[in-house]
Amino acid sequence: MTQEHIVKKFDDELNRIKSEILEMGNLVKRQLQESTEALLSFNPQGMDVLIKTDRTINGMNKKINRHVELILTLRQPMALDLRQVWLATSIASELERLGDYAKSTAKKVKKLSDNSSGEKALNLFGDMSKIVIEMLGDVLKAFEKIDIEKASEIRVRDIEVDSLNKKILATVIQSIHEYPDDTETLIHLVLLARNYERAGDHIVNISRQIHQIATGEDLKASS
Repeated sequence: MTQEHIVKKFDDELNRIKSEILEMGNLVKRQLQESTEALLSFNPQGMDVLIKTDRTINGMNKKINRHVELILTLRQPMALDLRQVWLATSIASELERLGDYAKSTAKKVKKLSDNSSGEKALNLFGDMSKIVIEMLGDVLKAFEKIDIEKASEIRVRDIEVDSLNKKILATVIQSIHEYPDDTETLIHLVLLARNYERAGDHIVNISRQIHQIATGEDLKASS
């Protein structure tokens, strides 16, 4: 096999991993979107299927990891290529965690009821979830093009997510005082908001990994 063929085969393998990550990311985005829409409309229909789809996301993560291990074993990638291969596992792991949040949201759809006590907090959560889902869509676009400018914009938007999380907590505390009988339902809203705040952090981590692929600079990740 000539050097040209070796390079082409390696490029094909890189593109396959990239395609698998984008496929996984788009599935996670759809899961997050559908579970959020169901939550905001108090419609649990289809959530059991969505919860089971989390297994597919987990399987995609394992598949990407296997492909990365194979490339690292059979090839000797250098510099940019090595970063892209190695960080693929980290990005897939972040997406897998986002899938877990979609699953958790789907489970909570059945636990929330349509009542006035949580209306203010739920409206804020609607704003928060919209931003998080948009961030996920943008980070996938940034990864596809290895666009560090778009990736940096995502990190700025996460500040708004953190702010909304704090507002939801304050709103729920006030609502619990006004509607003590609805405390359990209101607490679920706090937990949901915390999950989406963490989801935002995982998306920011992906944006940092995109930056690292492009520049080699390792920005501090969020836990």
